[in-house]
Amino acid sequence: MAACGHDPIDAIRKLAPRLLVVHLKDVAATGAEHNVLLGNGVANIPGVMQELKRIGFRGLVAIEYEKDGDSNEDMKTLIRYARSLS
Repeated sequence: MAACGHDPIDAIRKLAPRLLVVHLKDVAATGAEHNVLLGNGVANIPGVMQELKRIGFRGLVAIEYEKDGDSNEDMKTLIRYARSLS
């Protein structure tokens, strides 16, 4: 959403009754496809997680991160970060 210039928090508010799964991804800039670690781009991940808490979301939160090469350490960092916000 943020990659396309949409506000993900507004989307959560509008779609709350229908949300079953949330797909977290952060990108460097609007219009960019360059993935960055959660919280380091334009997607306002802390605000997204806060809004999910506010609406009482109990569904699956999936994390997407694309990187060439070994991403194991990055994934560990992403999971720790996401859990710190939950």
